Amino acid sequence: DKGILKYTDYVQIIEENNKLLLMNRRGNYLMVYDYDNHTSIKKKAGDSCCGIFKLLFDSYLVTDGFNGTIFSFNAECMLLKTLFKTPVFHTAVFDGTKLFLRGGYIVTEQNV
Repeated sequence: DKGILKYTDYVQIIEENNKLLLMNRRGNYLMVYDYDNHTSIKKKAGDSCCGIFKLLFDSYLVTDGFNGTIFSFNAECMLLKTLFKTPVFHTAVFDGTKLFLRGGYIVTEQNV
């Protein structure tokens, strides 16, 4: 479809209002796609994505491992806010109650 990202690494379905949360591993934006109206909204969400996880009824966690930032996204008000900062990580897993972050090195040109 025209409004959906061509490459998407992380997808979360918001069944309550027929929307999709989409983000690429190295994307800067969280895309909210309304598949009833075929429209999309972009929200600035860091520099990378390590996962999108459902937290509560209309609340989601979005993880940015490159900057070590955990965001909360409220699907009802379309509000994305920073919850907290962590050390850099490259993998995130949410089991419904706890968020597990696996740390590691991100190689940049300065480190090579």
